[in-house]
Amino acid sequence: AEMVHRANVGPSPCPVNQLTSQILAEKLTELRKTETRENAVALSKKMNEENGVLGGLQHFLDSLPRDNMLCDVSLLMGETHMARYRLTYNGLKISREVAATLRPKERDHPHTCLQAVFYLVGFIIDLLRQVDRKTAYRTRRHAVTTYALGQVNTFRQGVRAGIGGCITLLIKAPFQVLFIPDKFARTQGALGCLFGLVLSPIAVCVLILHAVLMMVDRILVGCVNGCFDGDRLYILDPTVRTRVYELFVKDTELLSTPKPTKQRQAQLLKAVYLAYKARELFTQAKPAYPPEHWHFEVVSIEKLVTVLKKSAKTKSEHWDQHETNVLVGLTIGSNILEWQITNGACFSSSTMSIQVDDQPTISVAGSDQTVCISS
Repeated sequence: AEMVHRANVGPSPCPVNQLTSQILAEKLTELRKTETRENAVALSKKMNEENGVLGGLQHFLDSLPRDNMLCDVSLLMGETHMARYRLTYNGLKISREVAATLRPKERDHPHTCLQAVFYLVGFIIDLLRQVDRKTAYRTRRHAVTTYALGQVNTFRQGVRAGIGGCITLLIKAPFQVLFIPDKFARTQGALGCLFGLVLSPIAVCVLILHAVLMMVDRILVGCVNGCFDGDRLYILDPTVRTRVYELFVKDTELLSTPKPTKQRQAQLLKAVYLAYKARELFTQAKPAYPPEHWHFEVVSIEKLVTVLKKSAKTKSEHWDQHETNVLVGLTIGSNILEWQITNGACFSSSTMSIQVDDQPTISVAGSDQTVCISS
């Protein structure tokens, strides 16, 4: 009814609980007006001229976030694969194959006391490595679309959303004593359960702090959007972005994905490193959400060009400072030099060959001579 009214081919809608015989008579009278009939005839001609199926398909393609559906690593390799996961640290989109390559090696459960000791040491090392998000390459499910269900547009909505979210998290906090041990037990067994029991009080405190942070964030967003005509999804708390998939679904699918061959893994790791560096440049350009959606962030061409020029200038200065380096220890024959850069589990390497030949013996042609030829 609202769309009919906007097209000027019908009266304004009326709620059913407010409908009376007098209002119904007025609406029917408005339908018999000459202007309404002319508008209806003109609209009918336009609808007959347009291709509804083609228009619907075009609208679907325009709304489809195709730029957010492909793996960033595969695109650098000239391939197209669906993005199923993303890196937690910088949001790099990766496919199942790349996620399987970055997946740490599964540890066998111990059967003896000595194996239990080594298992415990390896478990602690893995936990310490996960603290550094840059080298751990932790993944989570990639949601192609983000539904801004938690967006608030007025200050009153912000206050309601903040208080409601804070109370919800405070109710969830005590149950972390059960959830955290169960989460680690699913992946690490009995030792994971014990570690979860130790970690659960910390998780309770963190969730309480998160509840306070969410309340402050919702109120600030309501103030910015309502009082200053802003368009922000969040200010302090990015968890308002809708989580589409559960964690255990991701673990089941990822564990069932076989690792690629060693040659393929080397290619993928090299592409991951390049994509990682490209993502860092993208982040330096201060990306933001476009006004049309909240699916993915974009940057302006001007900011990206500025970041690229600055990065190129820094690299040039670095090489200028090291242009006087001298190679020593070269031997006679072919010398293979390898330059390797590592970043956690990923590396990039390049080799060059230098041929060194021995000095030739001193050439002695003899002393100068004068030869006379008689006629």
